[in-house]
Amino acid sequence: MTSDKKPVAETIIISILGYGLIIAGVVSLLGLTWHIWELYQHPELSIRFAEALQNLPGQEIVPLSLLKLGGWQIMLLLLLIAGKVSVWLIESGKRILD
Repeated sequence: MTSDKKPVAETIIISILGYGLIIAGVVSLLGLTWHIWELYQHPELSIRFAEALQNLPGQEIVPLSLLKLGGWQIMLLLLLIAGKVSVWLIESGKRILD
């Protein structure tokens, strides 16, 4: 009969990796929440984002009002993607610890 016990060093490394992923996910979610709150408090940040999009090299001339609308959509998409990646980090850490 063989024993299913893992070596202590392997258990420690797996625990550190799992908890590290969970902590990274939680910290990124907190940072994401802070950025969303900043956008809520200061909606003019979207205007700065649209101006940055307008100043990209090789960019065709697009009206700023259209870039403002597109900028909001791009920002929301980036926030959703960042949130999903954060959740994936937490889920991966949980799976490693199981």
